[in-house]
Amino acid sequence: MFSNFTTVLSDMSSALDRTMAMIAELRQVCRIQLSSYDRLEERTMLWLEQHEEIVFHSEKRDIPNAVRVLKQHISGAKAALLGAIEPR
Repeated sequence: MFSNFTTVLSDMSSALDRTMAMIAELRQVCRIQLSSYDRLEERTMLWLEQHEEIVFHSEKRDIPNAVRVLKQHISGAKAALLGAIEPR
């Protein structure tokens, strides 16, 4: 019976650790979103256009251009997000 109790406590501790890690990650995501909302909103149309262009090239089986636009999109998003978390 005691081993079941310790197992339950251990499982609860692991679950708590995972929950706390998820909360910390969510806080970071929220901080990024809130700190950069204006800048991200300004780029929304560009990013939506890039999504449409990626799909367009993919549907035409134009893989080189789909990959080119996807790389530009990911690179731009990365720069925007990293720029948003730098202290102002």
